[in-house]
Amino acid sequence: MSKDSSAAQAASRQNARGLAYLNEGRFKPAAERFRRALQQDPDDADVLANLANAYVGLGQLDAAVAVLRRALSLAPEDPVLHNNLGGALLEIGDAAGAVACLKRATALAPGHADYHTALGNALHAAGDPAAALAAYEASLRCRPGNAFALAFKGIVLTERGALAQAHALLDEQRHIRRITIEAPEGYPDLDAFNAALAAHVLAHPTLVRDRPRRATKGGSVAGNLLTEPKGPIADLEQIVLAEATRYLEALPPDPADPMAAGCPSGVELVMWGTVLTSGGYQASHNHPNGWLSGVYYPKVPPEIDGRDEARAGWIRFGPPPPEISTAGGFQTIDIAVHEGLLLLFPSYAWHGTLPFESAEPRISIAFDLSPPAER
Repeated sequence: MSKDSSAAQAASRQNARGLAYLNEGRFKPAAERFRRALQQDPDDADVLANLANAYVGLGQLDAAVAVLRRALSLAPEDPVLHNNLGGALLEIGDAAGAVACLKRATALAPGHADYHTALGNALHAAGDPAAALAAYEASLRCRPGNAFALAFKGIVLTERGALAQAHALLDEQRHIRRITIEAPEGYPDLDAFNAALAAHVLAHPTLVRDRPRRATKGGSVAGNLLTEPKGPIADLEQIVLAEATRYLEALPPDPADPMAAGCPSGVELVMWGTVLTSGGYQASHNHPNGWLSGVYYPKVPPEIDGRDEARAGWIRFGPPPPEISTAGGFQTIDIAVHEGLLLLFPSYAWHGTLPFESAEPRISIAFDLSPPAER
C-alpha cells in the first residue's frame, strides 16, 4: 500500500468517526476527528464542510465561517457550501453577506426548496420583507409543504398586516386535532400504558439535560425513541400512524390549504421524549423537516389544570420567538394538556409551552411525520 493510499484511508476513517459523533450531537469529539482527517488531506472540501457543521454545533460561528470560506475556495460551485456559509453569516449578524451567499446557492440549485427558504430568512433579516416573501413562495413552488417556508411566510404576512392570510395557515378547527387515546391491547388501562411510557422515557440512554441549541429550557430530551428496544413506544407508534391516517383522510381537497397541498407521497416517523421540570418550558419553535407533527402526554403534574387562568404548562400555538419577530397580530391558540392527550398539528406551526411549577415532571413524547429528505 502506498503512503498516499494509507493517508487517504486514515483520513476517511477519521471523517467517518467524526460523522458518527456529529449525528449523535457530540460536536467536540466530532470536530477533533475532522481536524485529524484534515491533517492527512487539508484540501478535502467535504471534510471542511463537516468541520464547519461541528463548529456551528459548538457555537463557534466565526470558526465555522472561516472553514466554509476555505472549503469554497476549493469548491466554488458547491451550492451546499454557499448555503451553509449563508446560514453561518446570518447567525453572526451579517445579513447582507448571507443574502449574497444564499442568492448564489439558489442560482446553483434553483430547485432546492430549503435554499430559497434560507434566502428568505436572510432577506427578512436584511429588512426586505417583499423579497423575503417572494423567496418563500419560490420555496413552496419547489416543495409545497415546506414547513420552514410556511412558518416564515406567516411571520412576513403578519408583519405586513395581511392577518387573514397569516391566520389561515393555522386554522384551529381544520389543522389542530385533539385525541384522547384508549389503552392499547396488553395494558389493563390507560394509566398503566402512560406509566410504562413515562418510565421508558426517563430510563432512555439518550436522555440529556439542557441540550444545546434546542427549544427545551429547564428539562431533558431523549433522542429517537423508535430505536430498539422500543418497549411501549411500539404501541404508541401504531396509534400515531393510525391517527395520522385519519388526519390525512379528513383534509379538505383544497389546493389552497397548505396541509393538503403539501401532503407528501410518503413519510418517515421520528419520535423523541421531553422531560420538563419545575420552571421548565419549550421556547417557541417549529419542526422544519416535518409535514405533520404532534405530541402525546403520558405524565402531566396535577398543578397543570385546564381551569388555570395563568395556563401554566399549557401548549401555545402562534407567536414566533421574540428574537425573530416582535410584531403584533400573531394569533394565539392555548391548549390545556392532560394525560392521555394526543395532539396533531402542522409542522410549520410555531408552538411552545408555558412554564409551570411542580415537584413532578411534565413528560411528553413528540413526533414528526416527515417527507423523505431532500438531496
